[in-house]
Amino acid sequence: MTDGPARVGLEILYARPGSKDGLEGVAKRYLTKELRERHWIRAASEAGIEGKSRSNFTMTMPWWIEREEVGRNRDEAGDRFRYVFRSGTGGTGGRVEWFEVTEVFVDVKARDIESFMRLENGMVTRAGFDPEGFVRGLNLGIPRRTAQRRAADKVIDAVEIKLKKSSYQGMWRDYGYGTLIVGLPLWFATYPLDPLRVENVIDDFMTRVHVGLEQLTRQLRMKSCPFWRIVVVWKGSGESLREWTRKARLEVYEDPAYAQVGVLLVNRSLLELLELAEESAYARADDEGFDFQWHLAVARPEKKGDSQHLKMPPAVDVLRRHLEDPARPKGPAYWERFKMRAGLRFLAVMCFVRVHGIGGLERWVLARLSPRRWVAHLAMRRRVFRLYRASRSRHSGRYRRVSG
Repeated sequence: MTDGPARVGLEILYARPGSKDGLEGVAKRYLTKELRERHWIRAASEAGIEGKSRSNFTMTMPWWIEREEVGRNRDEAGDRFRYVFRSGTGGTGGRVEWFEVTEVFVDVKARDIESFMRLENGMVTRAGFDPEGFVRGLNLGIPRRTAQRRAADKVIDAVEIKLKKSSYQGMWRDYGYGTLIVGLPLWFATYPLDPLRVENVIDDFMTRVHVGLEQLTRQLRMKSCPFWRIVVVWKGSGESLREWTRKARLEVYEDPAYAQVGVLLVNRSLLELLELAEESAYARADDEGFDFQWHLAVARPEKKGDSQHLKMPPAVDVLRRHLEDPARPKGPAYWERFKMRAGLRFLAVMCFVRVHGIGGLERWVLARLSPRRWVAHLAMRRRVFRLYRASRSRHSGRYRRVSG
């Protein structure tokens, strides 16, 4: 079996129930699916599902709730439930929410992952399955562009199917709005090799998924939509990262003048990658133990339902009412939160200057203030969405078969 650092990106194959997972009563026929659901929820959380910002500092207190505690079973919507209380520079408040997990399989078969996990958990699997041969046969590098387009369309199709599913309608009234998590097992796509290439929207997975999800934000804002955010999460491999560092236009990622362009194309600040890569990716590109997580998210945290009439276990409901009591202190006042956020922003600028220097900061400011660049950004954005819609029309309906 594959051990240690070589497992980067393959962790889902080796998932086992922990002593505190509460899976002792789960029937064996459901165990591997339950393990994968929890894997993706945990991975999304580790990747930044809470939407952390450099100008925000927030402490969270989550209380996880098993579906049985709210009267749900495996055949009903909702894979996990929780109540989470947040307090910090962004304000104070609580949210009741539920999680729905679906998986998209691209270059691997669901039954092979199922067979591998069953063997790893001491269960019988189908005859003739070779786990070592399965791992050796995986392509751990960056997927081909055709595969990236196919995977992105599968993800968007899966999301659209979930948004239309009748079994989720009305759940927000009883359990709050949900988070839809799409997990891609053994999928090793990276950031775009050239973030300035407009055609990324056609054949780069990350760009195409971001643009596809952005098309759905209007639907997410609707009160009747059962979900308040969508997260697509996957794990890169050491091989795909090393390939990316060899082939990517690093001069573009390192140039602060292109930061806003990166937001338009991949919907993430390229500086986030730079800050992590400065210490890790470039210096440790040959380190087998390098571990990097990518994630995509469309979040609308301002969308909240009526938390006073939700179906929660008694203990959680008591805690919620206590923490959300209007008479209870609400954390720092607005002026204090403003000063804290300003301090965090100043710290972010100082870190930026340390990496790029004063000249880099000037270049970044000039790029932000340039009317010519604004016009170029808007033109590029229109072209990106035009290319996306045309491409989706050509390939619509080809990849509708998804798992979850």
